[in-house]
Amino acid sequence: MNDLKRYGEWALITGASAGIGKAFAEAIAAQGLNCVLVARRLDRLQELAGELQSRHGVECRCVKEDLADPASAQRVADAVGDLEVGLLVNNAGFGYAWRFEDSEPARMADMITLNCLTPALLTRLLVPGMVKRRNGGIILVGSVLGVIPSPYQSVYGATKAFDVALAESLFGEYETSGIDVLALCPSTTRTEFFVADGMSEARAKRITAWADRPEDVAGLALRYLGRKSRVGPWAYVGPALLARVLPRKWSIRLVRRFMKPYLRKDEGVP
Repeated sequence: MNDLKRYGEWALITGASAGIGKAFAEAIAAQGLNCVLVARRLDRLQELAGELQSRHGVECRCVKEDLADPASAQRVADAVGDLEVGLLVNNAGFGYAWRFEDSEPARMADMITLNCLTPALLTRLLVPGMVKRRNGGIILVGSVLGVIPSPYQSVYGATKAFDVALAESLFGEYETSGIDVLALCPSTTRTEFFVADGMSEARAKRITAWADRPEDVAGLALRYLGRKSRVGPWAYVGPALLARVLPRKWSIRLVRRFMKPYLRKDEGVP
């Protein structure tokens, strides 16, 4: 595991109330960094903060924020204006498995804001301090669907492609400035992701029975931060490789067949 203390005393994790974000917070606090925990569910943040403070003796600051609001990035930056945030984990996001013509425009707009606009703006607001100190770490959580076609999750895949492209571009921009940037590309993970998209808990449990654990995914990113520009767990490697070597139409058709079970209603899908 990397020595995260080299980034300073404070880390900021979005989407920290559950899943991969919570796993990031636990792993980062275990190394002695203080944590700014950002999410909508303040009760969960406060519960996690209490656990981290008791277990690891770190300070925690909870910021209740709906990151699907375009103005949220500025409010989060203002809430930590008195801190030197040396490690930023842009983890918050959600997916939407549905046929494109049936997608809800408002939900689509929220997803684009949460998955793309907010992490880009929050990074922009916090990176000047890292540049000044010539030290920092930035993780953007993308997805395997950000590097392969994603029928039935078309907009989600497009947002994650944005995150991956942004992370890798910033890696190149800041590689000689003392700032480490990493795109993390999880595959299916044991989180609330599918339930939040409307899937029943029983069905989500069946789909994720074989999936990666959040703590393993977060640990992978923290291990390779500063060593690679992009990383993903074992379930990411195969699809990413196939997308590169297969003809594009074949890749699209293969993923279309694989993605069908993730629809909330899949009647009539060819």
